[in-house]
Amino acid sequence: MKLPPVRSALLLLTGSLLPWVLSPPAVSCQPTGVIRGTVLSSATGEALSGVKVTVEGGELEAETGKDGQFTLEGVPSGAVQLRLELLPVYVSSIEQVTVRPGVATRVTLEMFPEAYVLEELRVTARPAPHDALVRTFRPGEARALTGGGSAVDLIAYSFSGIQVSRGSGAAGSGSRILIRGINSLTAPGDPLVFVDGVRMGDVSSPTGAEAVYVVNVLDMIPADIISRIEVLKGPSATRFGVGSSNGVILIFTR
Repeated sequence: MKLPPVRSALLLLTGSLLPWVLSPPAVSCQPTGVIRGTVLSSATGEALSGVKVTVEGGELEAETGKDGQFTLEGVPSGAVQLRLELLPVYVSSIEQVTVRPGVATRVTLEMFPEAYVLEELRVTARPAPHDALVRTFRPGEARALTGGGSAVDLIAYSFSGIQVSRGSGAAGSGSRILIRGINSLTAPGDPLVFVDGVRMGDVSSPTGAEAVYVVNVLDMIPADIISRIEVLKGPSATRFGVGSSNGVILIFTR
C-alpha cells in the first residue's frame, strides 16, 4: 500500500527526531569537592562554635559546632573565598582555600577577637626647639664614645659649654651638671632630668654654703642604652614648670 506524500514526510520526520528525544540531555557541571575545616581563636587557640562559614559568590554556607568544625559539600573546585563571621566578639575575615575535585580539603582557620584590632593611631612628632641642644646616637656609638661609661660621660663628650663636675667617689657624692650658673647658695643650679618622659628625683641636697650632692641619676644610666639627648635652656625649658630655670635634660633610651 502506497502512503500519501504528506504522511510519508511525517513518518520520516518522526524517525529522525526519535533518537534525540529518547537520549538524555547533556549536563554541563563543574567538578566539585568538599571542605572540612576547624575555626580557632587566634588569641587562645580554642575552637570557636557558632561561626558562620560562607562561600563567597555562592549560596553554600555552614556553621561550626562545639568543636569548631564545619563541612561544606559541593564546593566548586579551584580557589574559593570563605567568609567567617562571629559578631560582635570576633572580626569578620575572608580566607582563600583551594578545593580539589572529588576529595575533601582540610583547613584550619583563625579569627581575631575584636579587642585585638587597634583603632587608627595618629603620631605627631614635635620638632626640637631652636634653643635646644640635640644629639642622636646610633646603636653602639655611645659606648664607643664613652668606653662604656654613663650618661654623664656622654653629655660631657657631646655638648660643649656645659660644665660637668665629677663626684669625689666618696659615699654620698655624685657628678654634677650645670647648664647655667647657680642661682643662690640654697638653690643649686641642677637641671631637671627626664628619662623617657619620666621625671627623675632631685640629684642634690643643699646644706647651706656648701652642698653635699647625692648620687646623680645620670651616673646610673649606661651610655649605651641612650638613643638621644636633648638639653633645653631658656624659653624652651620653661614649659616643664618649677625648677626648669636651671635647664632641662631629656634622655631617650632604646
